[in-house]
Amino acid sequence: AETGRPDVNAETVKNVLLLERMFGRARLGPRRLRVRVEEGAGHTESAWAARLPEALEFLFG
Repeated sequence: AETGRPDVNAETVKNVLLLERMFGRARLGPRRLRVRVEEGAGHTESAWAARLPEALEFLFG
């Protein structure tokens, strides 16, 4: 999360990781859910493009 406010960014990451744990308790394991938090990664099209191949591989094998 990149908002320009470190406190908001940290809170967003915290909430995403909490949601990941909640899904894990609901038995939505790593074969069905993947969360990646990349320290310092931008919230830009070029950053998304860099991560897209891995996301497509996860979704479509």
